[in-house]
Amino acid sequence: MSCFTMFKDGKGLFFDDGLDYTILNLYANGCWKDLATCSNGLTVCLWVTATAPSSGYKTIMSSMADATNEHGITFQVGNSNRLQLRLKTKTHKHRIRDIPYSSNDWIHFCLTWHPAAQELKSYVNGTNVVGTPTSSPESCTTATANFALGDEYVNSAPTPNKGAIFKVDDFALWDQALSASAISQIFAAY
Repeated sequence: MSCFTMFKDGKGLFFDDGLDYTILNLYANGCWKDLATCSNGLTVCLWVTATAPSSGYKTIMSSMADATNEHGITFQVGNSNRLQLRLKTKTHKHRIRDIPYSSNDWIHFCLTWHPAAQELKSYVNGTNVVGTPTSSPESCTTATANFALGDEYVNSAPTPNKGAIFKVDDFALWDQALSASAISQIFAAY
């Protein structure tokens, strides 16, 4: 289980062994269950520090699994001090890879999703970071039931040993795609 402790700016959550997770039931709003219905888009922001895994990628937050036909969002830290962001709708898979990151440093990370433009953006410390974006058609028919911090979510259940070792503070969600200037202002407020 995740630990509630003091952090960067007050209290936050600590996921310390790759087995910890917290489930957020966000799907009363159809937007979080079906990203295609997010007419105004969505934004997720958090302060995070993570330990790079020895190999592959480990999950910081997720509402789906890339290897399944589920649609949703996954944010991961990789062994080469790189972050990866994946988002799948019912018809497309989007990915931003190779987002630079220094292991164990606090960063402010945000993602925005603009459904009309099918555009996924990532921001580190208030600045749009392009990384290596890809987008391809894909049929993803299953919606998940929850959103997990600390583990990959597969078929509406967490997956053991997929989680990263990390701390998170000031986790926030919006049911609209915030502008670059709004994200910059949120970062500057700290």
